[in-house]
Amino acid sequence: MLNVTNLEVRGIEEKLSGKTGKPYLIVRVEDNHGAWVNLIDRDISRKTLYEKGHFYNFALDLVIRMKYTSVSIIDVTLNE
Repeated sequence: MLNVTNLEVRGIEEKLSGKTGKPYLIVRVEDNHGAWVNLIDRDISRKTLYEKGHFYNFALDLVIRMKYTSVSIIDVTLNE
């Protein structure tokens, strides 16, 4: 598990998994240098929590495979 602080949400998109048929969120975040990454959030109830331009702290699950790397959100809190 990775703990990452002070990432700015730049966009949120709801998608449907081709494998499971379940919805999930793609959350695009940036750090203070402007570097960005897309995070996966399988808890779509958090969609209303995310607001573009706000900063959050994340607990992340990192999975590294031969064909892909997945970064999923385990927990998120608004950075106040």
